Amino acid sequence: MVKYKKLLIGGLAIIIVIMLFLFVPFNFDFTFAKEKQINFTTIEKNTLGSILEKNNIQINSSDELSAVISINPAINFSEKIVLGAFQGQQPTAGYEIIIYNVTETRSALFVHVQESIPSSCVVEEIITAPYHIIAVNKPKRNKEIIFVVEEVLECKNTN
Repeated sequence: MVKYKKLLIGGLAIIIVIMLFLFVPFNFDFTFAKEKQINFTTIEKNTLGSILEKNNIQINSSDELSAVISINPAINFSEKIVLGAFQGQQPTAGYEIIIYNVTETRSALFVHVQESIPSSCVVEEIITAPYHIIAVNKPKRNKEIIFVVEEVLECKNTN
C-alpha cells in the first residue's frame, strides 16, 4: 500500500512538472516586462533635412552622422547610441516628427516617435523633410531597437 502511494505521488509530481512546461510562458521578458525610462539628448531637430525617404535608423559612426546632418558633435560611439527618426520629404509646412520617450526592457530599447501631419490645415507651401536625432547611453548588452510610431493629425497655431 505504501509503495502505491509513493508511485501515485511520484506520478502526480511528474504530471505537474509536465503541465508547467506546457502551459507556463517562458518569455518572461515580454510577459512581465518592466519598462525603464531612458534619458536622451537631442542632437538636432529640424524640418529642413536632407533625408527624403521616411526612415528610423541607428547611426553608428561620426561618418554616418555627417551624412545626415551638417553639424558633427563630438559623440563617443562606444558609449552612446545615436537614433534618428526621419519623416521624409513632405509637400508643405506643418509636418513634424518628435522622439518624445525612450524606454528599456531586458531585451529591447523602445523609441517612441510622434509624427504630426497637418491634415486639412492651412499651411505654407514649402517642401520640408522633418527629422529628430537623439543620443542615449549604450545599454550594458546589445538590445533590439524598436521604433514605436504614432501619427497625429493636427493644426499647429502659428500666431
